[in-house]
Amino acid sequence: MSTPRRVRLAAAVLLGLGAAQAVLASQISFTASEAADRGIAETYVPGALADGGAIGSSLTGFGVDFSYGRSEGYYSDIDPNSPNSESFFAFCGVNDSGECDLGTGIDGRIVRTGTSVGGATRFLELEAGFFDEDSNPLLRVFGRDGSLLDSVSGVRGTSPTGQQEYAPLLFTVLRDGADIAFFDFGLEDGDDYQGFGVNRITIETPTAVPVPGTLGLMGLGLLALGAIRRRTTA
Repeated sequence: MSTPRRVRLAAAVLLGLGAAQAVLASQISFTASEAADRGIAETYVPGALADGGAIGSSLTGFGVDFSYGRSEGYYSDIDPNSPNSESFFAFCGVNDSGECDLGTGIDGRIVRTGTSVGGATRFLELEAGFFDEDSNPLLRVFGRDGSLLDSVSGVRGTSPTGQQEYAPLLFTVLRDGADIAFFDFGLEDGDDYQGFGVNRITIETPTAVPVPGTLGLMGLGLLALGAIRRRTTA
């Protein structure tokens, strides 16, 4: 294969990879109402997790597997038109006593949408209910090896009525690359708060770890760029 043809092929490969990346940059946003739509039983909070109330892997179509780590359920929040809430359903964590409460956090594993195959995302955002001023809930994100990548506090938004006292908090992480494999949301040990659960979760469409073939194509692209640079210099 002549050098110009190899360069054209590699350039096409790079364009294809770029297009794929653009597609993967779309976002997925969902609430606990998705669990209700799938027949997961509602839990009355605070109280024991309802029979059939564990969300588990039922929402992998949105790129998150809740069968990882703690157990999660959902409950009916107050009137979404009130100043205290923006979502009728909210996620709740199950504590050591088997109860879904307003103080236990949630966690999850990022997966390729609709599968149990581990994935990774670049962007993760949680919208959570009211917290008192003395609490410090955190969103922590981890890499595939379990290493802590980032830990962020919430930024208070505005409720539908324009109030801020009861407005939800937004916990947002944006990474340079898709390396978020797990997340954990909750309080630091010993902390306590009044809260209404997690209203909404948004992620960038998960990507897969590059397979050897993909790495080879990327290597070919880099070689092509090198050839172009040498030809330009000549």
